[in-house]
Amino acid sequence: MQKTFLHQIRAVFKKTSARVFTILILAILVGVAFASGGSKNSKSGTVRVERGTIVKSIEITGKTKPKSSVDLSFERAGQVARVLVRVGDQVAQGQTLVELDRSLLLADLNDAKANLDIQRGKLAELKTGSSPETIQLKKTAITKAENSLAVAKQNVVEKVSDAYTKADNAIHNNIDQFISGPNSANPILSFNVADGQLKSNIEVGRVLAGNALSSLHTVILELDPNDNLQNAANTAKQHLNTIKNFLDLTAIAVNILTSSSLSQTTIDAYKAAVSSARDDVNTAIQNISTANEKLSDAVSDLAIAEQNLQIALSGGTAEQITTQEAYVRQAEAKVQSVNTQIAKTILRAPLAGIITREDADIGEIAEQYKPLVSIIGSGGLEVEAQVPEIDIGALAVGNPASITIDAFPGETFAGKVGSIDPAETLIDGVVNFRIKIFFTTEDTRLKSGLTSNILIETARAEGVLILPESAVIRNSAGVFAKRVLDGDVVNVPIVVGLRDNQSLIEIVEGLSEGDMVVNGGKVK
Repeated sequence: MQKTFLHQIRAVFKKTSARVFTILILAILVGVAFASGGSKNSKSGTVRVERGTIVKSIEITGKTKPKSSVDLSFERAGQVARVLVRVGDQVAQGQTLVELDRSLLLADLNDAKANLDIQRGKLAELKTGSSPETIQLKKTAITKAENSLAVAKQNVVEKVSDAYTKADNAIHNNIDQFISGPNSANPILSFNVADGQLKSNIEVGRVLAGNALSSLHTVILELDPNDNLQNAANTAKQHLNTIKNFLDLTAIAVNILTSSSLSQTTIDAYKAAVSSARDDVNTAIQNISTANEKLSDAVSDLAIAEQNLQIALSGGTAEQITTQEAYVRQAEAKVQSVNTQIAKTILRAPLAGIITREDADIGEIAEQYKPLVSIIGSGGLEVEAQVPEIDIGALAVGNPASITIDAFPGETFAGKVGSIDPAETLIDGVVNFRIKIFFTTEDTRLKSGLTSNILIETARAEGVLILPESAVIRNSAGVFAKRVLDGDVVNVPIVVGLRDNQSLIEIVEGLSEGDMVVNGGKVK
């Protein structure tokens, strides 16, 4: 049909010059374009260069979330004693939420404070000297320590003497009944044992035990409370150990006896005698050790009491004061440590907000670091979204955003880019960057977790020349537009700028407002 129309035109104007004919054809085409409603958004015909606004944006999806939220747990395990909030409660910053039982810690705190008072008192005495009352107490303490030392010394004398009695009975009454010539230079075991070496060791051991018993008696005769009784006690223990070793050998001998040479009654009697002898000597050794330890403690207590009196009378030396100051600091640190542990039994709100989770029950054991309470801060909501790597370069903090929310169809909420993570987030192996959109105006209807569609404006140019991108031609030679000029179509080099999401493009150079351009160029 179009071909027939053109043939008719040529027939009418067959005498017209080729140039005039071409102009006429273009005029007809332009007229057809305008008659058919051609505009700047046409995909064919011509389009006028006009001034307008170019807005470049990116579209992403995210979810609303609180600007501030926190999950709270205890740093130490313990039994829940009090629960002071429930889900939905509004709480203030610092408000107590849950408490653990801290009775044991409070007892520890009292002990730590008492010790601190004691250490501070000692330091004060070292620096300033003591009152007459304190000095009298120190003298009384010395008298008490002296009395304790006298008792401890007498106890050593008694235990050493008792040890001699037990050892003498063990040898002469319990063991010598089956040893011939026990006090001679060559005592003889009165029954046979298969182990000749054991028999010989017993007979030599009897001589050594007799000598040890004599030496122990000498120690007793020389005991003097004014001498070093600790050394005397240690010497007595050495003699008793010699006797103990002899008794251990006799125990081996009687325990392997058989009724082939002796009656079972006799063997049992020997065994009982040896067992009794060993028990007595072992008891004597233990008694002397205990008495010697008490004597050592009494000597030390008296020395400390005398030193305390000296300090009370004259104050402490520089070294003593420095040492006591260290004790005070140590006691202070203990009080602080217990207070810190007590603080960990109280769960407080780090921010003002609303309780969204509360899993604590009175009487249950709260596990360490297990979340029990969650709070959404009262600072409002934001939208958190992921931006693909390809778009992140165009974003900047402060970019305006339009937000539509599925829960509120037909409404648009204003916002802006509040933050952009400096590091990437991998989602299914794809690089993304987390951003946060802040609402320009808070809306109490909004809740956490709502799906949000976000249009972020990344660039804007107002009052610039614009064309549909379909009117722009790109090829290896550059960027052009087909401008209609005096009936001709001329390829005009142009410089383009911003491109929006509606396929409009900014014309920076090459065209003027009102120019007509053929629409339908192809981007290559």
